[in-house]
Amino acid sequence: MSNSENATSAQLLQVIAKFAQTIPVDADRREVQKAIEDNDDPFWVFLKERFAKKAVEVAKAARGALAEMVALGRYDWVSEHINEKNFPPESLVLGSDPKVFHFNRYISSEDAIAEMEKKGYRPATLGDLLDYGAKNPEEQREYPIVALGSVAVLDDGRRVACLGGHGSARRLSLHGFDGDWGGHCRFLAVRK
Repeated sequence: MSNSENATSAQLLQVIAKFAQTIPVDADRREVQKAIEDNDDPFWVFLKERFAKKAVEVAKAARGALAEMVALGRYDWVSEHINEKNFPPESLVLGSDPKVFHFNRYISSEDAIAEMEKKGYRPATLGDLLDYGAKNPEEQREYPIVALGSVAVLDDGRRVACLGGHGSARRLSLHGFDGDWGGHCRFLAVRK
């Protein structure tokens, strides 16, 4: 183990020890909340400052990420509702081992998700769909590919992103989560 790894391990052990001293194992929820809100304890002040800085860094990095991911796909048309307001940064987190499911029948979103889960997969997020679309641009011309893992709530209901095509055009649109999907639809999923 290198000196920097030893130093990091030592710091982690110090944090754990301080945490154990600050909050007893049998503390109830109110006691934990009070300890976290304690503005005099240097340990909690340090943690809050550290995590607040990290949250700001993550938010700055996420700003514009959606637009960049959409641009990589070079779509001919993109729904105006695919934006940061409707799809927050966590909807862009990528999973692994993407797989396209085809059920070859009418199926509800809930049933499609249940079928994916039986195989050890979860529904893809918007980020997964954008990544897949950029890497496999021709596939969406054959059939619609839906990501059920990121749901936007709009005035007219719950919506999910879908890659589709019409002639030579490639589209990134939103479709209703509720109701049934046609037998021609495919559903992108990633490993749990």
